[in-house]
Amino acid sequence: MLEFAARTWRMRPENSEISRVNGDVEAWLAGHDVPFAGIYLANLTVEELVTNCIKYGYAGMDTTDKGIDVTISIASGELTIILTDDAAPFDPLAQAAPDLSLPIEERPIGGLGIHMLRQMSTGFAYAFENGRNVVTITKQLA
Repeated sequence: MLEFAARTWRMRPENSEISRVNGDVEAWLAGHDVPFAGIYLANLTVEELVTNCIKYGYAGMDTTDKGIDVTISIASGELTIILTDDAAPFDPLAQAAPDLSLPIEERPIGGLGIHMLRQMSTGFAYAFENGRNVVTITKQLA
């Protein structure tokens, strides 16, 4: 059964950081023989949630002293991804699911990434603790 201690990546709230961290995450998970589904979920989590955080949470803020932490671990075959940031409070679970019955050209922009994460994970939680957003996503791998 897969199991390894947590590792944390610290990133500046800049879009250029996303590909750097995703590359490191992918290499680290692959080095621990994590199945593709886990690697894909981790990369999608960083891509979607960090993009939203930068675009909306840090909008208009001086981000000089700001940062986003991505922590990943596996215990008893369950992948846990925790994103924490000090941006404005934002609960991704409060967002309505997109109406997938509408033709794509009639759908409003946004919301699909969070919807995909909710569908792909076995657990999705949000909290605002000590002035930080904390999003925890889990997926049972084994």
